[in-house]
Amino acid sequence: MFYYLRKCKLAIVSYIAVSVVYALILAATGFIYARVSEAALSGDQKAFMTSSVIAVVFFLCDGYFDYLPRYFKFKVINQIMEETRNQLVMVYASEDLGEAAKDSQADKVHVLVHHLNILETTYLTPLLSMVTSILVFSFSLIGALYLQGTMAMIMLALCFIPFLAPVINKGILARVTKDSQEEKNAYLTLFSEFVEALSFIRISTITPVFQEKLAVSSQEYTRRANRFAQKQSQTYAVSYSLSSVVYSGSWIIGGIFVFQGLLNISDLIAMTTLMGTVAGPIQTMSGLLTDYLSSRTVVEELTGLLNRKEEGQAAKPVLKESITSLALEGIDCRYQDHLIVENFSYLFHANKKYAILGKSGSGKTTLLRLLLGIQKPEAGRVLVNKRNLAELDQLALFRKIYYLPQKTNLFTASIGDNLTLFAPLDENKAMVCLRQVGLEDWFYRQGDGFATLLTSSQQLSGGEERRFDLARALYRDAEVFLFDEPTTGLDSQSEQLIADSLEKIKDKLVIVVTHSQEESFLALFDEQVHLSV
Repeated sequence: MFYYLRKCKLAIVSYIAVSVVYALILAATGFIYARVSEAALSGDQKAFMTSSVIAVVFFLCDGYFDYLPRYFKFKVINQIMEETRNQLVMVYASEDLGEAAKDSQADKVHVLVHHLNILETTYLTPLLSMVTSILVFSFSLIGALYLQGTMAMIMLALCFIPFLAPVINKGILARVTKDSQEEKNAYLTLFSEFVEALSFIRISTITPVFQEKLAVSSQEYTRRANRFAQKQSQTYAVSYSLSSVVYSGSWIIGGIFVFQGLLNISDLIAMTTLMGTVAGPIQTMSGLLTDYLSSRTVVEELTGLLNRKEEGQAAKPVLKESITSLALEGIDCRYQDHLIVENFSYLFHANKKYAILGKSGSGKTTLLRLLLGIQKPEAGRVLVNKRNLAELDQLALFRKIYYLPQKTNLFTASIGDNLTLFAPLDENKAMVCLRQVGLEDWFYRQGDGFATLLTSSQQLSGGEERRFDLARALYRDAEVFLFDEPTTGLDSQSEQLIADSLEKIKDKLVIVVTHSQEESFLALFDEQVHLSV
């Protein structure tokens, strides 16, 4: 995490600079009080008026410099949070796709929302606030030593009493923070499942089941949140009680020094004000340190994620030539401890079309994942032009392949950006692709043409989505097309449109996973690969 602090060093230096000025002003407050009270006790009206004017100007400056550190602190925090969000996106964008699939969408959103919230509110905010508190403590202590060194040393000893608070509070908050976050994550995961499958749940009349499950989870979430609030309140009470000892002690001990003639009344006022600004930061720091320590587990987990490195990051050779063949050689592959592909070999040639057939669970989609290199076989090799796919640069290989998944992914962007996947738009080429998949009429119904905003709120039917995805593939003009169930859930007319589009793809290696038994559809393929469970 200190890597991000170093990246924001200019903002941090600015924050420290204004905090120094603020701490100096706060430490000077006791002396201002002393001068005003001394002038009042002297009976000199002119001196009192002069001191009062100086005090008013001083407190205006004090108000301004009370604002500045807060503003600069949040500038630092916001910059670090921006760097952290960007790094998190980079980690997810570059991690191995096989590893990425192990974390659900809800898990990734949870990290973004909750881990980063803890980083901001209970880690960075206390950490930076402690800087100001330490400066205020230091300058106030120096002022107190100047006024009455012996009393200041006695009070300093008392000031360390509140440092017992973090030790006590660490035990109080040891598990409750993590427990509360885990239950919150569990509720959000369940709620995400409920929302994503809401139509299916309602049609299947299992809504009461999910309402009950969510109610139970919500109740447990509330219980743990209340336990966290209870423990957190206890920590604040501990900090407050220990700090009160210091503040009250300054008046009692100061009174003793006045009786002994070691301190006058005006300096006592200055001394107690200074010791208040010594004890105050300690009270604040003990609470801040408690929050900081309670967040360490979650922040360490986040830091581990942000520092996640791909294994074997050494540069791999780039496949520069065209793909002439893909091959599976002696492949074994498991799914949930079941061997679904065993000692399987097959050679796919360029400029041919292949249909992969088989029952559910026979490994059809797994085969595509193997060919993409996002799943690794337990035994055997995947070859590209007779070269081991595992030893080639994956990104360069992806540029030569277009993969059409079972579910079309639409982005909140224009039709043009969705079609080109955010590449520069060639409108003539785009229209040819849309016409080829039978979406020309649909396109002309869109008011702003390629600039029309396409959202995930279903501007296309299921069949139109699949054809739009196929138009993307045609626009990409890749060397290899891997299609996973392109006709799933489509009526016969839409399936025929997909078939017509596939038929028009020439001089490409096309591999299609399909459950279709339509002879006209299967007749498009040069070879059929049958997988058995």
